[in-house]
Amino acid sequence: PEFIRDILLEVGRFTPEDWAQVVKEYEHVRREEAFPLCLGVKDCLEFAKKEGFFQWVVSNTREADLFMILRKARISDFFEQWWGYDSHPRSGKKPAPDIYLSAFEQAALRHPDAVRFLVFEDSALGIEAAVSARLLWSQVPVTVIGVATGADDAKNLQAADRVLSTL
Repeated sequence: PEFIRDILLEVGRFTPEDWAQVVKEYEHVRREEAFPLCLGVKDCLEFAKKEGFFQWVVSNTREADLFMILRKARISDFFEQWWGYDSHPRSGKKPAPDIYLSAFEQAALRHPDAVRFLVFEDSALGIEAAVSARLLWSQVPVTVIGVATGADDAKNLQAADRVLSTL
């Protein structure tokens, strides 16, 4: 948002007051409206839950907003845990590996029998964070899967172990 704001302000498209109003409207929609799920997401979540996978969300969104988004999309019950960038004060936002390292540590404590962690990411920043965290983590193998249904397309997700065009 800051990058877009700076460009629009530089080219004279918006005043700072206009930009504040745009952000306010965006935040309102983001908090009040349910986002449509990409095709296959709910099926994958249902399958994973039925098979006994524990599922967490690790996001660059604030924790309270993240829970609201998941609840409005009617998928919050699929997740055992959700972590926003503000869930752990020492964690930096993605692409910093901090939030994934914290999640890996907590998941390993909560599920000591886990044999593998799968990370599904839809952004290059998220993949960078997960891959960096994996390099610092040695307890449980981590596979990073890029899914080209979100912030970035498949060519920008190539740092993942595998890239899917859809779920």
